[in-house]
Amino acid sequence: MNCKNCRTDLIGFIRGTLPEGPENRIREHLSGCAECRSFADYLRTTLNIIRIEREIAPDPFLATRIEGILSNATSSPRGLSFLPKLIPAFTFSVFILAGIVSGIGVGKLIAPKTFNNQLAKNELTILIDDLRQEPIESFIMGLDEIVEN
Repeated sequence: MNCKNCRTDLIGFIRGTLPEGPENRIREHLSGCAECRSFADYLRTTLNIIRIEREIAPDPFLATRIEGILSNATSSPRGLSFLPKLIPAFTFSVFILAGIVSGIGVGKLIAPKTFNNQLAKNELTILIDDLRQEPIESFIMGLDEIVEN
Protein backbone atom coordinates (compact mmCIF):
# COMPACT_ATOMS: atom_id res chain seq x y z
CA MET A 1 0.00 0.00 0.00
CA ASN A 2 1.34 3.46 -0.85
CA CYS A 3 1.12 6.59 1.31
CA LYS A 4 -1.61 8.22 -0.81
CA ASN A 5 -3.99 5.30 -0.43
CA CYS A 6 -3.19 5.06 3.27
CA ARG A 7 -3.98 8.74 3.89
CA THR A 8 -7.22 8.47 1.94
CA ASP A 9 -8.56 5.79 4.30
CA LEU A 10 -6.87 7.03 7.46
CA ILE A 11 -9.91 8.76 8.99
CA GLY A 12 -11.99 5.61 8.57
CA PHE A 13 -9.16 3.61 10.16
CA ILE A 14 -8.99 5.96 13.16
CA ARG A 15 -12.77 5.88 13.64
CA GLY A 16 -12.86 2.09 13.21
CA THR A 17 -15.31 2.08 10.29
CA LEU A 18 -13.11 0.26 7.74
CA PRO A 19 -13.58 -3.40 6.80
CA GLU A 20 -11.00 -5.83 8.19
CA GLY A 21 -8.93 -6.20 4.96
CA PRO A 22 -8.17 -2.49 4.35
CA GLU A 23 -7.72 -1.96 8.08
CA ASN A 24 -4.99 -4.64 8.22
CA ARG A 25 -3.22 -3.16 5.18
CA ILE A 26 -3.22 0.32 6.77
CA ARG A 27 -1.97 -1.13 10.06
CA GLU A 28 0.94 -2.81 8.23
CA HIS A 29 1.72 0.38 6.30
CA LEU A 30 1.71 2.48 9.49
CA SER A 31 4.11 0.05 11.19
CA GLY A 32 6.63 0.60 8.37
CA CYS A 33 6.07 4.31 7.44
CA ALA A 34 7.01 6.90 10.07
CA GLU A 35 5.58 9.82 8.06
CA CYS A 36 2.11 8.26 7.78
CA ARG A 37 2.27 7.18 11.44
CA SER A 38 3.00 10.81 12.42
CA PHE A 39 0.13 12.01 10.23
CA ALA A 40 -2.19 9.43 11.81
CA ASP A 41 -1.26 10.67 15.30
CA TYR A 42 -1.93 14.24 14.18
CA LEU A 43 -5.36 13.23 12.82
CA ARG A 44 -6.20 11.33 16.03
CA THR A 45 -5.35 14.39 18.12
CA THR A 46 -7.34 16.71 15.86
CA LEU A 47 -10.40 14.44 15.82
CA ASN A 48 -10.27 14.11 19.63
CA ILE A 49 -10.17 17.89 20.01
CA ILE A 50 -13.15 18.24 17.68
CA ARG A 51 -15.06 15.57 19.61
CA ILE A 52 -14.32 17.25 22.95
CA GLU A 53 -15.33 20.67 21.64
CA ARG A 54 -18.63 19.32 20.34
CA GLU A 55 -19.61 18.01 23.73
CA ILE A 56 -21.37 20.68 25.75
CA ALA A 57 -21.66 20.05 29.44
CA PRO A 58 -25.19 20.56 30.73
CA ASP A 59 -25.60 23.52 33.03
CA PRO A 60 -27.51 22.40 36.14
CA PHE A 61 -28.35 25.99 37.14
CA LEU A 62 -29.74 27.13 33.78
CA ALA A 63 -33.38 26.66 34.79
CA THR A 64 -32.78 28.51 38.07
CA ARG A 65 -31.18 31.47 36.28
CA ILE A 66 -34.03 31.67 33.78
CA GLU A 67 -36.62 31.59 36.58
CA GLY A 68 -34.72 34.34 38.40
CA ILE A 69 -34.62 36.55 35.31
CA LEU A 70 -38.32 36.01 34.66
CA SER A 71 -39.29 36.77 38.26
CA ASN A 72 -37.20 39.98 38.29
CA ALA A 73 -38.74 41.05 34.99
CA THR A 74 -42.28 40.85 36.38
CA SER A 75 -41.49 42.53 39.71
CA SER A 76 -39.84 45.69 38.37
CA PRO A 77 -41.14 47.77 35.47
CA ARG A 78 -38.61 48.38 32.73
CA GLY A 79 -40.13 51.61 31.44
CA LEU A 80 -37.14 53.84 32.24
CA SER A 81 -34.32 51.39 31.60
CA PHE A 82 -33.03 53.45 28.65
CA LEU A 83 -32.53 56.58 30.80
CA PRO A 84 -29.18 55.54 32.36
CA LYS A 85 -27.85 54.91 28.85
CA LEU A 86 -29.19 58.22 27.57
CA ILE A 87 -27.64 60.48 30.24
CA PRO A 88 -23.98 60.05 29.16
CA ALA A 89 -24.90 60.63 25.52
CA PHE A 90 -26.85 63.76 26.40
CA THR A 91 -24.01 65.06 28.58
CA PHE A 92 -21.50 64.46 25.80
CA SER A 93 -23.76 66.31 23.33
CA VAL A 94 -24.03 69.29 25.67
CA PHE A 95 -20.23 69.48 25.98
CA ILE A 96 -19.81 69.30 22.21
CA LEU A 97 -22.35 72.10 21.66
CA ALA A 98 -20.73 74.23 24.36
CA GLY A 99 -17.35 73.76 22.66
CA ILE A 100 -18.73 74.77 19.28
CA VAL A 101 -20.43 77.88 20.66
CA SER A 102 -17.35 78.95 22.63
CA GLY A 103 -15.16 78.35 19.56
CA ILE A 104 -17.36 80.60 17.46
CA GLY A 105 -17.27 83.27 20.18
CA VAL A 106 -13.49 83.17 20.48
CA GLY A 107 -13.19 83.27 16.70
CA LYS A 108 -15.27 86.45 16.54
CA LEU A 109 -13.13 88.05 19.23
CA ILE A 110 -9.78 87.41 17.59
CA ALA A 111 -10.80 87.68 13.93
CA PRO A 112 -9.49 90.78 12.14
CA LYS A 113 -12.11 93.44 11.56
CA THR A 114 -13.29 93.80 7.97
CA PHE A 115 -13.28 97.14 6.22
CA ASN A 116 -16.35 99.20 6.61
CA ASN A 117 -18.44 99.19 3.44
CA GLN A 118 -19.22 102.87 3.91
CA LEU A 119 -15.51 103.75 3.82
CA ALA A 120 -15.10 101.84 0.54
CA LYS A 121 -18.09 103.67 -0.96
CA ASN A 122 -16.63 107.04 0.07
CA GLU A 123 -13.28 106.26 -1.59
CA LEU A 124 -15.00 105.17 -4.77
CA THR A 125 -17.10 108.35 -4.80
CA ILE A 126 -13.98 110.52 -4.45
CA LEU A 127 -12.29 108.72 -7.33
CA ILE A 128 -15.31 109.16 -9.60
CA ASP A 129 -15.56 112.83 -8.69
CA ASP A 130 -11.90 113.36 -9.63
CA LEU A 131 -12.53 111.85 -13.07
CA ARG A 132 -15.50 114.18 -13.63
CA GLN A 133 -13.45 117.30 -12.89
CA GLU A 134 -10.70 116.54 -15.38
CA PRO A 135 -11.64 116.22 -19.03
CA ILE A 136 -10.46 113.09 -20.75
CA GLU A 137 -8.55 115.04 -23.40
CA SER A 138 -6.22 116.64 -20.88
CA PHE A 139 -5.68 113.27 -19.29
CA ILE A 140 -4.73 111.74 -22.64
CA MET A 141 -2.46 114.74 -23.44
CA GLY A 142 -0.78 114.22 -20.09
CA LEU A 143 -0.07 110.64 -21.08
CA ASP A 144 1.52 111.77 -24.36
CA GLU A 145 3.96 113.97 -22.40
CA ILE A 146 4.89 111.07 -20.14
CA VAL A 147 5.49 108.75 -23.09
CA GLU A 148 7.68 111.29 -24.92
CA ASN A 149 9.97 111.79 -21.91
